[in-house]
Amino acid sequence: MRTADCTGRWQMINVLQVQVWFQRQLFLAQARVQLYEILLLQLRNRRGVDTALENIREVYSKGGTRSNAHTQLASEALAALADNRPGHRIEDVLRRWLPSNEAALLHTGLRTGALESSLEQAIVTARTFAVIRSATLQCIAYPLFFLALMAGIVGTFSSEVMPVLLKIVPESRLTGPLAFMHGLSQVVNTYGLLILLSGFAVMALIAWSLPDYTAGGRRILDKLPPWSVYRTLQGAAFLTNMGSLMKAQVNQAESLLILQGFASPWLQQRIAATRRELAGGASFGEALSRTGYGFPSEDAIAHIRLLVIGDGAAEALARFGEWWIGEAARQVALITLLIKAFCLLTMLMFIITMALAIETLQSLLSLPA
Repeated sequence: MRTADCTGRWQMINVLQVQVWFQRQLFLAQARVQLYEILLLQLRNRRGVDTALENIREVYSKGGTRSNAHTQLASEALAALADNRPGHRIEDVLRRWLPSNEAALLHTGLRTGALESSLEQAIVTARTFAVIRSATLQCIAYPLFFLALMAGIVGTFSSEVMPVLLKIVPESRLTGPLAFMHGLSQVVNTYGLLILLSGFAVMALIAWSLPDYTAGGRRILDKLPPWSVYRTLQGAAFLTNMGSLMKAQVNQAESLLILQGFASPWLQQRIAATRRELAGGASFGEALSRTGYGFPSEDAIAHIRLLVIGDGAAEALARFGEWWIGEAARQVALITLLIKAFCLLTMLMFIITMALAIETLQSLLSLPA
């Protein structure tokens, strides 16, 4: 009986863990902004953080009858504020549930007592990066759509048209666009599955490399899409968070240490190098330059060296971070436009090739055998 009870409890725990995992993955920008706005409203009505989280949990759980991302995050945050053991601290909860830039902002607000300001910045950040991520997904979706469309056309041509054609016309008489389509059909038939699996493997490798690849070759990749886009986005978030921390009277060295705790391995590498240069007596802009990583970018570093000096450095850095987010959005929009144009041009050339192949086929069929 005890074994059955233990098994049932273990299965229930596993189900709950899976449910919470899905809630975290589906806790997207719109839901996060909603939570930030409600928490901000509670704080502006002079509710303490604990009381505000309890109110949010009560409202969204419908009196404890429902479980969703809002209630689960509120429960975990309340437990962390009461516990504060390693692995159960509030920063651990924020890191599990939120993007690193938003988690760093809220942790800073809790730490410095400026949570309202941090929530306002997190709302702007979440909305802005949601737009950028949408454009980034378009960058990925357009090529995949066109590749799938072209693969479908070639597959149909190779399975439906070519077998009938080769019964009528010898392969030796295939020339020009028709010969090209025949060759393409053979490649698809022979290596289609391998090409498909290789494509998925490359996409998985790229997805892994963006936050995790830190070897020497990464400096070269950072100059090419999609790694350059990742660098720009991470740089914008980094500068905004640094500005927020410095405005909250956190010194530069400690600000970098806080952000490093929320960063990906790629960003940790760059922050650690910046901290070393800063400890050696360099200014913030000089420290970024001396690392040799060109992070956030060479242009950004040049601006920072001029702006982030003397009084008002924190405000200047925060404003520059906000401006750099706009630059990131424009860069992503430009890359999306170029990819769309390239895909449309490629598709147009493919359609022209198909039309010429059909014309060649008609000419061959009209000739005497």
